[in-house]
Amino acid sequence: MQSTPPEAVVNGLTAEAAGIHLFFRKYREEGLVVESEGNSMSTAEHILLEGDELDEPFDAAKSRTPQQHIHIVNRSHALQTEMILFEGGWLSLRQHKRNKPGEARLINLRYLDPRPVVSRYFAKRTLGLSAALCLTGLICAALAYFSLLIVITIPATILFFTASAVAFAACAYRTRKNVVFVTRHGRAPVIRLMATLGSFGTLRRIEPVISAEIDKAAGSQADEQNFLRSEMREHYRLQEAGVLTQETCADSTQRVLRHFK
Repeated sequence: MQSTPPEAVVNGLTAEAAGIHLFFRKYREEGLVVESEGNSMSTAEHILLEGDELDEPFDAAKSRTPQQHIHIVNRSHALQTEMILFEGGWLSLRQHKRNKPGEARLINLRYLDPRPVVSRYFAKRTLGLSAALCLTGLICAALAYFSLLIVITIPATILFFTASAVAFAACAYRTRKNVVFVTRHGRAPVIRLMATLGSFGTLRRIEPVISAEIDKAAGSQADEQNFLRSEMREHYRLQEAGVLTQETCADSTQRVLRHFK
């Protein structure tokens, strides 16, 4: 495919390029993009607008076949994540919060890093507090069993066991695993997955599945410069779709610019 002449793009012959041009002009006016030595904003526009390859947009009319449906249910957070993997390297992501259906987001897996950013949090202190309260409740129960200070020990037993249950529930609520798939060069967080007690196994099983699909979608990257241009356009598309904020999109685009030679 021949590259589109810069003059044609600037004159508005392609809608995507015109949108990108306006996008960067808006960012420059708002001061969200910082120009660096040897990598001015005009260069950024030049790089984007002369991209040779455009991705084929997702088109439901082409009857793309869903390859796999994935669900992660976090009951403690009333959060359900629904994903559909399509052939061609696309993924549909929808999150339902407290039975309120969210908007489906289409994600091009080609530009994601197959190695996710994984973080874990275990509420050790809350669990320790729960254990201490439970032990205290057992001591009070033992005293009540031997008819010692019944007026005090029985209410205390109920109080400590209740507090222990509340602390354990808080521990279960706060303990989680986060898996985030980011773009290859811009490091923009695109797919955010969370698992709590009861869904750790589900996330552990689907994590390698998504990584394998990303590897498959990436294919070969013979022309790195064109790939970088395409990744910058993908950042813009994700920002327009509501996946990325303006600040995140601007920061990620700057990271991509640093890889141009």
